[in-house]
Amino acid sequence: MSAMQKLAGILGCAVEQIPKVSKKTLELALEPMTVSERAAVEIALAQNAASSDDGASVLADHLRRKEIRAREKWRIRQEWAESIIKHVHDAQQGAEGLDGLRAAYRNKAKAHTLTPLEVLLGQWLLFSTDPEFGRFFIMYLCLHVQDKDRVALHNWNVVQEWAPVEVTTYGEQIEALEHPLFPHCTDLATLNEALINGVAQATGGGGRSNKALYRHGTPLGEPAPTGGGVMPIVATQNGSAVDSTDLEAALAMILESTKKNQVTTNPPTNRAVERAFDPIFKAQRVVSDQIAALGRKTDASALQLAFSNLREAISTAQRSLKRAGTQRQHGQQQPNAKGGEPSDDASPPADF
Repeated sequence: MSAMQKLAGILGCAVEQIPKVSKKTLELALEPMTVSERAAVEIALAQNAASSDDGASVLADHLRRKEIRAREKWRIRQEWAESIIKHVHDAQQGAEGLDGLRAAYRNKAKAHTLTPLEVLLGQWLLFSTDPEFGRFFIMYLCLHVQDKDRVALHNWNVVQEWAPVEVTTYGEQIEALEHPLFPHCTDLATLNEALINGVAQATGGGGRSNKALYRHGTPLGEPAPTGGGVMPIVATQNGSAVDSTDLEAALAMILESTKKNQVTTNPPTNRAVERAFDPIFKAQRVVSDQIAALGRKTDASALQLAFSNLREAISTAQRSLKRAGTQRQHGQQQPNAKGGEPSDDASPPADF
């Protein structure tokens, strides 16, 4: 029995009908076959394509590429990059062009999901009244300005578009800013006002941190010391990009909840552990909803697996903390005067 006949038997169709079977179904049917049998199928399909225009050549090419990807894993990442690059070219030549990027920048700025570096770059690459100067200014900052002076130079350059009376009024706060101002746009004005007001209130002993207006990750996606990073762009099968802003914000909630909610009792009781983990689990549910929404637009299986592992790690941490607290409580119980049994006054085990 030839490989094509064996494949036809698995599919339950005639050999000549195989090229008309969908790629997904064909891949499933090929799984129990040996490598030599798969190669024979590819050769047969390729030979059939030479005298037919029924799509066999496309199918044969798909199978060939699949085998190559299985041997050389790096090609998966290469194809991902090529799909994104193609999308970038299409977007650049599309009707929106730079306007589309400006709209995305505004949306992310209002959602507080731009990093300080992205805010600075966007100002000069997207909103500069002189695009050539904007590009030159960015590289001048990188090559000729010390790290500690770059944000200040950016901010004083931005306020050149402000009214002189505003600069005079807020000059002290502008000088004290540790983060970059947003572009001088009407719809982003409230963000710059929040930055200025935050500095003014902080100097008076209160006020919110300017950090809340930004997403804090590593500039180019390198592993961060705290385990954070930049959410990658997700590509759909047709090469379009998916906006992961909502998911990034939801993941940030988990990180923030983890930092803020800690067990303060010693030894930790189960109720104290549950109170500390409640906000984290609530944030997890938000992330789960965002992943589900993302999955309706693209293949989010890898993301779902990663989040499942994260959720299990957090649950394991909670269980371990409960066990540790219970063991320490038992260890602290004192024997009564009549024997070795714990007294009625000893702390009871925490409730599970």
